[in-house]
Amino acid sequence: MAGRGAFPDLGTAEPKDFYKILDIERDADAEQIKRAYRRKALRYHPDKTGHDPDAAEQFQLVQRAYEVLSDDKKRAIFDKYGERGILMMEQMGEVAPFIDPDIILAMNKFFFIGTLLTALLILFPSFISVRADHKVFWSWAVVFIPLFIIDALLLYYLLTIPTKLPGAEEDDDHDDRFNEDRDAAMRDREKRKKEKAMRRSGSKVGMVGYFLLVVLFEIFVVLRLDGKVGWSWGAVFAPWFIVEAVNSYMISMGVVKKVKEGVYDLEAAHEGEGLESQQPTMRALKASEIVVLIADAYVFWILRLAQAALIAAKVGDGPLQSTAWGLIFLPTWLWGLTQLLSIVLACVAVRRSVVVDAERKKEARVGLIIKSIGFAVVATLLYVGVGLLVKRLANEESSGETPGAPSMGVIFIPTFIVLGLLFCCFCCCLPCLVCCFRQGLEAELAEDGVSNVEMIPSDRRITYGNGANDRPGSMTILIGEGTGSSRKR
Repeated sequence: MAGRGAFPDLGTAEPKDFYKILDIERDADAEQIKRAYRRKALRYHPDKTGHDPDAAEQFQLVQRAYEVLSDDKKRAIFDKYGERGILMMEQMGEVAPFIDPDIILAMNKFFFIGTLLTALLILFPSFISVRADHKVFWSWAVVFIPLFIIDALLLYYLLTIPTKLPGAEEDDDHDDRFNEDRDAAMRDREKRKKEKAMRRSGSKVGMVGYFLLVVLFEIFVVLRLDGKVGWSWGAVFAPWFIVEAVNSYMISMGVVKKVKEGVYDLEAAHEGEGLESQQPTMRALKASEIVVLIADAYVFWILRLAQAALIAAKVGDGPLQSTAWGLIFLPTWLWGLTQLLSIVLACVAVRRSVVVDAERKKEARVGLIIKSIGFAVVATLLYVGVGLLVKRLANEESSGETPGAPSMGVIFIPTFIVLGLLFCCFCCCLPCLVCCFRQGLEAELAEDGVSNVEMIPSDRRITYGNGANDRPGSMTILIGEGTGSSRKR
């Protein structure tokens, strides 16, 4: 990774100490750096030194030193990697995040939070397993503690995220300089700011309310399982149905927006001649395309809503109480069928397409292969777990006990596999990859091009049959230091 062919060749870059150039200590503050720069710049300024090339070069070095040391991020990189780190950041933007202290800190936070959340997600099905298998007799409120901790962390994140997004006011100044009435322009600008602030605040309130409905549903489930309330399961699922109603509104808004915007007319661009005709234009959606768009947008929502309604009707006193559990999970089985059908239709569309060029067709095929593999893995894990759950619930319903039924620990095995892989990624794999990449950068940024690895002295190394008197296959171990070393075989 630290090979010379991987990164810019920095070996020819002569390292400079910007602190010595400005004659300041390494712990100097911003004011001291500014004073030192003014003093040095005044001393080597061309207006004072004339055409002296040495003074001009020194003046450029002073400017470069101030440019780096006055920037907190560049100064931190310089303190750790030297000038080569600055050059690497300026020349290789794609690897700059691995030497940027702020981004490294953000990645560390991401890995820590991901590890914490996946650990809690592993604990939650574990608690359900031991409680449902009667290994322990905790209340369901205790079982849901890991999930409530996750809810608290997510709620804290939603409440602390800034409502003002970067670049949100970039268009505030448009057309102001062309408006002669400056007072009217200022009023329009303030009005736009207030409207944006209201939209951002409304979006944040909507996200928090949406999340609180999900938490309320979890609380209702706990109260019902612990027998604290005697509500019907339809009432328990009421917050979830409200959430699905909100989802329906959001899906509808997305569909309306896509219908209004239309799609690119690729066929017209393909059949036309000349450079201008090759540019795709927007056209209105056909009736068949609108039907496909609506089906793609609503199919998963319909199946999800139907699954929740069937479970609520089955566990309650509704007419589906005697229905087999295999039929209750019919929406889950249909989800896999719809996904498989969409993959098949996408393959047929790519194969018959005459508009997409060979390169795009190849990319589409690769994407479909990846999607097919992902679907196969997800469907296998999902349906193994659901199938085992259906078997357990059917046995409990028929005999009141679970003879021969799989335990909840076995049912959750697919869940544990997925969460375990995520935990390993957040806790080990991704941090190790980032660390290895940083080690490669540090080796490349070292002054001699070699990382600071402690080398074993030559008189303490293990060699293999290098001596003239050594027998084939013999091993020579050198022990000791200096002239006092001894040879053993």
